[in-house]
Amino acid sequence: MKYPLLLLFFFCCSASYSQTNYAIRLNGTNQYAEIFAPIPSNSSYTKEAWVYSAGTGGSQNIISSANAPFWISGSTLSAGHGGNYTQVTDGTAFPTSRWVHVAVTYDAGTTTMKLYRDGILVNTNTSVANNYTSENTFIGSHTGGNSLINASIDEVRIWSIARTQEEIRANMFRKPPDTEPGLLAAYHCDESAGTTLINATGGTNGNLINAPVWIASPVLFNGNALSFDGLNDQVIIPHSVSSDFTLEYWVRTTATSGGGTQWFQGSGIVDAEVGGDTYDWGTSLLGSKLAFGIGNPGSDRTAISVDDINTGNWVHVAVSWRQSTGEVKMYINGTDQGVFPATSTALRSAPPRIALGSTQPNIQFFAGTLDDVRIWNVVRTQSQIQANMTRELQPAFNPSLVAYYTFDQGISSGTNTGLNTIYDLKGNNYGVMNNFALTGTSSNFVTQNNTIILLPLEWISFTAKQAGSSRQIRLDWTTGSELNTKDFLIQHSTNGSNWSNIASIPATGANNAKSDYSFIHKDPAEGGNYYRIFQRDLDNNGSYSPTRMVDLKNIPAALTILNSRVASGMLHLRLAAPSVISVFDTGGRLMLKTQLNGGDQMINISQLAKGVYIVTNGNESKKILIE
Repeated sequence: MKYPLLLLFFFCCSASYSQTNYAIRLNGTNQYAEIFAPIPSNSSYTKEAWVYSAGTGGSQNIISSANAPFWISGSTLSAGHGGNYTQVTDGTAFPTSRWVHVAVTYDAGTTTMKLYRDGILVNTNTSVANNYTSENTFIGSHTGGNSLINASIDEVRIWSIARTQEEIRANMFRKPPDTEPGLLAAYHCDESAGTTLINATGGTNGNLINAPVWIASPVLFNGNALSFDGLNDQVIIPHSVSSDFTLEYWVRTTATSGGGTQWFQGSGIVDAEVGGDTYDWGTSLLGSKLAFGIGNPGSDRTAISVDDINTGNWVHVAVSWRQSTGEVKMYINGTDQGVFPATSTALRSAPPRIALGSTQPNIQFFAGTLDDVRIWNVVRTQSQIQANMTRELQPAFNPSLVAYYTFDQGISSGTNTGLNTIYDLKGNNYGVMNNFALTGTSSNFVTQNNTIILLPLEWISFTAKQAGSSRQIRLDWTTGSELNTKDFLIQHSTNGSNWSNIASIPATGANNAKSDYSFIHKDPAEGGNYYRIFQRDLDNNGSYSPTRMVDLKNIPAALTILNSRVASGMLHLRLAAPSVISVFDTGGRLMLKTQLNGGDQMINISQLAKGVYIVTNGNESKKILIE
C-alpha cells in the first residue's frame, strides 16, 4: 500500500531490483539454528515467524525448546508446555508450498495460550501451566538435532509479552523497531551468507548448524500495490456486504476498455457481478470512466463518472449504495460525480465472492494497478471519504470497516513465489491470487515509485523518561504536518498489552509546521510503565505512535506514608529528597505546611481533628486517616 498521497509529483526513473531480503532453507535432515535461551523461566511470551513448508509429516519444529515447543505435528500446527505439546492445535492442515505467518502467545498470569495462523486465531487454551524454564531454544529443531523441519523460515521474533491479535496482524508485514519494548529477539535472516544469525535487538546471536542455505525471500515490508496484467490476473475475496455499503480504492491505469453502457461490459476492477439477471453489483473501467452498477432482474442500473480514471495518475475511487432508497453515490478523488437514478432496494445476495481485476465470469480483465481496497457496511459521507482517503486506517477503531486490503507484502518487482494470499487487515476475508506471475514489474507486487508521498500526520519524535528525581514520568512528542487532527490520547499499560486512556491533549492543527507536546504522568506504577499515543482525527480515526517504556522498579518513591492510619498524633513518612510537605483537609483547606529533609521523618499532627486528610509534596499526594 502507498501511504496515500496529498500531492502528486512525477519523475523519470528506471526500475531496478536488488535482492535484500533472505530466509534460511532448512533441509529437514540435519540443519537448524540454535538461539540459546531468550525467554525467562515461567514468563509470558510471543513466538512468531514466516514459514514456507516443503512438506508436512512427522514432527517438525519451528521455534522450540525442550518444554515449550512450537511445531507442526504431522500436518497440524501445535504448541504446548511441559510434556503436553498439543495444548493448542490448528483444526486444519498446515499449508505447503506457500508462505504462512505463524504465532503462538502465552500469558503466564492467566495461563492462556493462543495459536495464530496468518493472523487468524485458530485455538485458545486457558489452562496451560507455566512449567518451563529458561532453556536453550532452536529454530527448526526441538532440542537440537531432532524433530527437524523441512521448510524455509524468515523473520523470527520472540517477545516477553503475549501480543494481541491486533498487534500480530499489524506487524506481519512490518518490521517493528529493534528497540521495541518487549522484543527479546529479532532474527531478520537477511545475512545472505555465513553461519551466524544476527539478533537485531543486540541480544545473543544464533548459530546455524550444518550450513542451511540462504535463499531469496518475499517476506519484505514495503508500501506496495498490486499490478494486474489485463490478461488473466485476478484476486478472489469473500463477499462481505449485502445491505448498505461503501467501497473505496486507489487505482492507476492508462488502459481503455470496450464500449457499452453497463458496468459488466467494462474491465472489472472490484466486481461482485454474476452472469444473468440477479441482485449483484460491481465497478469497472468503462471506456475511460469509472462505472458502478447495481443489478436487478430486468433493470440493471449503471452510474458512470464525469471524470476520467485512466490518466496514468493515482486516482481515488469511492462508491456507495443505500438499500432503503436505492441511492448510489460516486466520488473521484473526493469529488462528487453527480446525481444518479435510484436503483433496486433488494439485498445484494449474489455472488458469494468478489473479484479484483476482472468481472466475475473470469473475463474482461483489468490492466493497471490497485491499492488500498476498503469495504464498509455503511454509507460513508463525502466528508468522511475526503478525511480518510489520504491515510492508512486503524482497523480496530473502525467497526463499520469489514474488509481492508493494503497489499503491503512482497518484494517490489521481485520474485514473490509462494506469497499468493492477500491479507485482510480487518478480519478473515483473505483473498486468493490467481494467475499472477509474481515476478517482474507486472502481474506482481510493485512499489509506488512514481510519486512523492506526504503523510497527513508525521511523528517526528516521542520520548518517555523519569521526570527529574521524582517518580513521575514525562512524555514529550513532536509532530510534523497535522491534517484533520483532533487530539492525542495518551495510553498507559503495565504489561504492554492491556491499555487505558489517561489523558487527552488537544492538537494544534498546524498543517505545515512542527508542534511540540508534553505530558507528566504523576501516578505511574511500580516497575514497568508502557506508553503510546493515539493520534485521533476529527472523525475519530487515527494512528499510533511507537511504544515507549520506563522502568521505575529501582527508583524510590518521592513520598511514602509509613503509617496511613495515625493514632499517636505523629505522622511517619519517608522522602526521597528534601521537600515541602503540606496537609489539606478534604475540603481543600491548608492545615499544615513544613520543610523536611530527605529520609525517614515525623510530623506532629496531634492538633488536627479526627478524619481524612491529604498529604502532598506538590507532586504526589497520599491519603491519611487520623483516628
